[in-house]
Amino acid sequence: MNITKKEITITPWEANLYAFFGVLPIVVLLWAIFIKMVGKNNFWANAIPNGVVFFSVIILGIFIHEILHGIGWSFFTEKGFKSIKFGFSLKAFAPYCHCKEELRYFHFVLGVFLPALVLGIIPIILAFILKNSQLFLYGIIFLFGAGGDLVILAMLIKNYDSSSYIMDHPDKIGCIMIKKGDT
Repeated sequence: MNITKKEITITPWEANLYAFFGVLPIVVLLWAIFIKMVGKNNFWANAIPNGVVFFSVIILGIFIHEILHGIGWSFFTEKGFKSIKFGFSLKAFAPYCHCKEELRYFHFVLGVFLPALVLGIIPIILAFILKNSQLFLYGIIFLFGAGGDLVILAMLIKNYDSSSYIMDHPDKIGCIMIKKGDT
């Protein structure tokens, strides 16, 4: 069996740059629409809660973000959560989640996308429905927080191959695409 591997990685600097400028236009558009809907004064009067509550939600959300990656990937691994490693990088000063097994393309994509969906997109949609400024603000913050994940998704889409397997890169931001085939 012929196995080819292709690293799909990005430097931390590039990830932050692409994530910020990739998410920024979406956030500006959503914010403009939301402000038009609720009014600027009403938005700012209701958007920012007590500082302790605000920062507590942000810190909790950072950890939930990583747990969501683990949950998404664990459904598709042979060993479940035993294949998921959580940790804290002192170098990046951030928690992380790493899947130690290779996954089918769409299974990997789901695990990467889950935090953006659950913490960013769904709260933003609910904020529009409920006209809730706090929920909108949290959704926007967590969408920015998932910016690096969205960059990885864009790189995977660019290298799309539904028959491939994806391995979370153990040391870099990104993954390894594995193509298995006969010689």
